[in-house]
This record gives sequence, structure tokens and C-alpha cells, in this order.
Amino acid sequence: MEVHLRSGILRLSVAASALSLAVGAGCAGKKPAPKRVEVDPVRERAWEVEKPMPGDRSVRREVPQPPFDDVPLVTQRPPEQRAYVEAYEAVGRPRIAVLVSRGPEGSSDEPPVDYGAIEMALTDWLSADGRVEVLSPNAARQRLRGAAPKEGEGGAGGAAGAREPDVDVLVEVLTRPVRRTSRGMEYRVSCEAVNVRDGGRSIARAMVEVPPPLDKPQLNKYTRFLGRKMMDGMTTFWQSMSDAERGAGDRPAGPRAAPEGEPPRSGAEPQ
Repeated sequence: MEVHLRSGILRLSVAASALSLAVGAGCAGKKPAPKRVEVDPVRERAWEVEKPMPGDRSVRREVPQPPFDDVPLVTQRPPEQRAYVEAYEAVGRPRIAVLVSRGPEGSSDEPPVDYGAIEMALTDWLSADGRVEVLSPNAARQRLRGAAPKEGEGGAGGAAGAREPDVDVLVEVLTRPVRRTSRGMEYRVSCEAVNVRDGGRSIARAMVEVPPPLDKPQLNKYTRFLGRKMMDGMTTFWQSMSDAERGAGDRPAGPRAAPEGEPPRSGAEPQ
């Protein structure tokens, strides 16, 4: 009887020990659950707006527009400008004028050619950032008209009564339509610089065909080409002038004598 009792107590003790070991092992392997962090839905949405997924156009951040929409200026100097200015200074800073002759227009259903824009663009290029004296086209027209002889002056043709024009070099520009394209009329623009004080001696020439449309970018591009070609031609002519050609019989030969009532002009003496 005592043997059976001891056997039962031993079995209960072994079972309790096994149960205790199992419970302890289970408690040791289990980790506590992490603490939940609350996320602010407003901040989460703001992050999505600031950093949208690539290619996702559904989320756009509103950025205020700039106060002005300024078009970049064309400030690149032509490569021929430096030599052109040096030659211009060497021959006495002659007065230059640019005038566009009104040539034939295209058809009536096309926009008219902006001759004033061509004149102003070429005047700007040839002025070389203000270092070359180029007259306003309107002022040049008035001065050339004032130099024309009046009827009956100077006998035949009025040559003796003609007044000396207040322009030394006249750049004459002519536009002419050449062909019609699918985008509009193409124009040929030709230029010639003549020495007004030397009987119209040709100094430089240039020609280019301008495709349509004749808008501002096109005019800036092609008048720049014409300006560069004219600069190169005038530079070559002025540099090749001999000392004899720079005498009284040719113009420009130095600072001109100031008309009555006008202050004398300053300029470099011929080299």
C-alpha cells in the first residue's frame, strides 16, 4: 500500500516538473508586442503631396507663378564686332544710317513685311553696343531729304546747289518676295553699304533669303547674319584704304567739320 502511494506521488511530481518547464520555455520565447504609434493623417497626406510618385500627375503641388515673364535678351556679340569697331575708329568714326526700301509685297492674304523691324534690328547690330554711331532711320531720312537739291537750284540738275548729306555711309536694304512655300512667302533681303561722300562708292554687300514666318525670332536670326556680313565687308574696306584714299577726296578720312551751330565731333585720327 505504501509502495503504491509513493509511486503515485513520484508521478505527480514528475508531471508537475514537466509542466513547469514547458510553461517557462513558452514564456521565455514570447516577445512583448510593440507599442502602436499613432500617425497624423494630415501630416501623412502632406508628405504624399510634397513627394509624389514618379509619373503620378494626380498629385500636384501648387507653386506661385513669377511676377514677370521676361524674355532673355540676345547679348552674344558677333565675332566680327571687335575688328569692325577698331577699323571704324581708325577711319574717323563715320556716321552710318540704315534704310530699308519698300519693295514689292506678297499676296494680299499674307501679313505685310515689317520694314521698321528690319531697320531697327540692323541698326542695333551695326551700332556694336553703342560704340558705332548709327543714326536713327527716321532721322536719316529727314537729313537725306534735306540734302536733296531744290528745283531750279544750281542750273542743270541742281548739282551746284546740292547740300552735303549729314550721313557718311548709307546701308540700303531691299526686300523682295522670291517663292511661295507651304508656310508662306519667302523673301530675299539684300544690303549694300555705299560711301555717300564719295559718289556712292560700294563698301560692303550682303544677301540672305528669309523663310517664313517673318516673326521676331526669324528677323533677329537673319538680320544678325546680314549685320555680321556687313561688318566684315566694311572692316575689310576700311583696313585696305591707303593713305592717299584717306585724303580729302574720299570719305571717311577723319572727323568731319562740324556744320554751323553744331559742336565739333570728337574722333580718332586715321592711323
